[in-house]
Amino acid sequence: VFEEYAKTFPVLLSGDFNAIPSFVTPSDEAETTMRIFIDHPLLGMAISEEEYKEDDEQYFTFDSVEPTKKIDYIFYTKNSIEKVASGVAHEAGDISDHLPVWMSFRLR
Repeated sequence: VFEEYAKTFPVLLSGDFNAIPSFVTPSDEAETTMRIFIDHPLLGMAISEEEYKEDDEQYFTFDSVEPTKKIDYIFYTKNSIEKVASGVAHEAGDISDHLPVWMSFRLR
């Protein structure tokens, strides 16, 4: 469905994927299924692998009280959306059991 929409429209895929990124250390129980999205040639990731590896703890999203892992994502179509900035809204506190990921962007 995503690939059909991406031919014509800018697309954002976001939410709780309940999967640790596949680029973390093997001891972190990485979900290799995330590679389907991470490696997709049309998709960019709001918090890139490089950003995550620079300071992984700042990008942890679960649980919101004492975050220990990243399981929430925003993916976007790179051909139609340009990421400006992104992060995790730690100031949201415990409004949910997850901390929200945010991204500002421009349409191309």
